[in-house]
Amino acid sequence: MEVPSRHQLRQLAPISLEAELSVLNKAHELSEAVASPREKTIAIIGPCAMTNHPVELLLEGLRIVDIDDGQLVTVQRMPVWKPRTDPEKDWEGLETALVEIKNGKGHGKRGTESDGLKAAYSILAAAASQNGGAAIEVSSAEHIDRYDPLLSFAWSGSRSIGNREQILALARRDPKLPLGIKNGMSGDINEALEVVEAVRQTRTPIIPEDDPAPAVLIFRGGKDLNTPSKWEKGYIEAINRTGGKLIVDVAHGSEMAHDSEGKFGKSVEGQIAAMEAVIRLARQGHFPAGIMIEASDLESPTDPVMPLKLALDGARRLHAVKQALLKQVKA
Repeated sequence: MEVPSRHQLRQLAPISLEAELSVLNKAHELSEAVASPREKTIAIIGPCAMTNHPVELLLEGLRIVDIDDGQLVTVQRMPVWKPRTDPEKDWEGLETALVEIKNGKGHGKRGTESDGLKAAYSILAAAASQNGGAAIEVSSAEHIDRYDPLLSFAWSGSRSIGNREQILALARRDPKLPLGIKNGMSGDINEALEVVEAVRQTRTPIIPEDDPAPAVLIFRGGKDLNTPSKWEKGYIEAINRTGGKLIVDVAHGSEMAHDSEGKFGKSVEGQIAAMEAVIRLARQGHFPAGIMIEASDLESPTDPVMPLKLALDGARRLHAVKQALLKQVKA
């Protein structure tokens, strides 16, 4: 079956001019928050894996944007694509596989690529109309072209860090879209910071008097930072080297480093512990521009996610700590 074009997708799920402007405004707010890590806090919250309850997922998006007050800037993470290697065993996102969720795993009901792209575009269009856009992982300029009017934030994953030219190509495609760059699987941030700087240098604004949207490091830990103390040391180094202009991902390597049994494995408890470590370190003056949390009350076919309420509470508490520190400085 022929893959639908961008034009066909936009006809399938059209959005209003008001919705497009709302997405642009959210992207601008996120860009400003990256530049002002003391005053503002970004919270990117949502599941890693798609569920078979898209309507409920959109309702969760309402809860996420409900805590956005202009200083705490929130955006829903949408799981439309992931670089999983085996779609017969692993979930890859709506683009590449439609799955029925049974007993926490993906089974059967695999759709075509065309079905997946239509489903992905439709849910992102709904999120754009309802919540001012969504945040998704991307790997190529094709993703940017396909979802251009619907995204307020995008990021390249840790598996993409070695493909610098590919990341730069997608960064140039939409200079108004803030772009996160995750560090590699080891936990080392050097290459990711080099890519962040390369994106800054390569982007030119659409309107000459405007600044292009920023690139920002997403610190996600890694296998060489496999204990709480090693993770903390690496995280503080990242804070210091970026002046706080980073987003900390409390899932992945961060949650694995905080595994309660020291096994460097993924767990809800580990992610909660990583989030609490971020808040504790913020009280000590080590605060990030934002936080990324895998959270949902819906069933996940693959990765463990914390309850949404805990994530929303954690984002609010992190922002409150930063606001209290700011008041002390001003006093």
